[in-house]
Amino acid sequence: KGFEELLASRNIPWVLRKMILLATETIKFTNLGDARWETEHQMLTNKAKYAFCLGEEFITRGMDGFDHKV
Repeated sequence: KGFEELLASRNIPWVLRKMILLATETIKFTNLGDARWETEHQMLTNKAKYAFCLGEEFITRGMDGFDHKV
């Protein structure tokens, strides 16, 4: 609620606001066994896949193109 108004207050153009509001994200988790997991994130134009072990810190490249410690 109020997301479009927030985007407008940040001077996001109308067409881009509508595209953002229509965007959906799908997240899929897959158990690979032995506390290992894989997750897939998919948006309109971006797709990212991460594999990790529960309880272990790792560094991965995010959808923004930067490395993140997770």
